[in-house]
Parts: sequence; C-alpha cells; structure tokens
Amino acid sequence: MNRTPRPIRRRSPAAPPPPPAAAHTGPDVGSEPTVPAQLARNVARTYALLTGGEPRTVPELAEAIGYTPRTITRHLKDLSSQGLVAASDEGRWAANGTPVRRITVG
Repeated sequence: MNRTPRPIRRRSPAAPPPPPAAAHTGPDVGSEPTVPAQLARNVARTYALLTGGEPRTVPELAEAIGYTPRTITRHLKDLSSQGLVAASDEGRWAANGTPVRRITVG
C-alpha cells in the first residue's frame, strides 16, 4: 500500500463547455466546405473533398485522402444512398449540385 501523501487539488470553477460543432470539415480541402454533421468523420472527409472542387474518380479520391479505393467506394455508396453525391457515366463523382463536366476523348 502506497502511503505517500498526495497533493491537494484545488478545484477551479468549471469553464462552460464549448458550443457543439455544427459540421465537420475536411482538412485536405482549401475552401473548408460545410459538411452535414450527421456524417462520420472519415466519410465527411471524402464528402468535403468532393464539395471543394472538380468531380473526381475513386483512385483520385483515394490518393488525395490516403484511404484505400475500397474504403472510398464504401464512402461514396453511403453518400449516394443519402443523395449527397452522384456519379457520371465516366465514373467521376461529384457532390449533388456540382456540375459534372463531360470529357470527350477523340
């Protein structure tokens, strides 16, 4: 049994808690778009990257965020089921409301 005297801790008045955050933002995005607060942190990073610029493919998203393509695909599936993102015929994903630019090869 330890009988070493412990210092007396004086309680300071409790500081009010910080206000809850309304939304998550992705650290990789320069414009810091607003992301729905109900999204999980990792899914929110994927969504923030899509709202911050041009439509992107799964490999582009995976490289930019640092997740595996399988993880990105799972995030996009979840976001798509919530109506937050959509894919073009070329496989480029964009947040809804973001125009998807068609690329013609020829």
